Amino acid sequence: ILLDFTNSGRELLARHGIKINTPKGKGGLVHQFYQNLMARWFAKNFPQGKATIEDMSSGKAVDVSFVGEGKRIAVEILVNGVDKEISNVDADLWSYDEIWLVADNKALDRLKKKVGEIFNHAEMGKIQFHQIGKFFSEMSEEGKVEQ
Repeated sequence: ILLDFTNSGRELLARHGIKINTPKGKGGLVHQFYQNLMARWFAKNFPQGKATIEDMSSGKAVDVSFVGEGKRIAVEILVNGVDKEISNVDADLWSYDEIWLVADNKALDRLKKKVGEIFNHAEMGKIQFHQIGKFFSEMSEEGKVEQ
């Protein structure tokens, strides 16, 4: 279960000296949670590289980017709407070596189908599909899922 404070709730707590960290990222609470989860996953597994949430270095926002290990990876997280992710992939293909599309199983199936219809073989070679549960399970075993 993910819970968040309203703005007025944060203000009330601040007046009482209690600071609540706002998660980095954009979109809804679930999307922000997944962005932070992916950034922590990269930091844990590739400590020599750098993960950035809402990276604008390519001229458009990427949910999470990773630079390291001799490559640039764009991670696009699907919570709602396949069409938005298609336009993200199209833009990311020019600036990144790999594009990781991350979603739950149901959304991932829709995304795979749509991506397969639009992109050519060479472009598909840069695109990977990942189930978000894989990253969540791995990080929760380590006790690093909490915000």
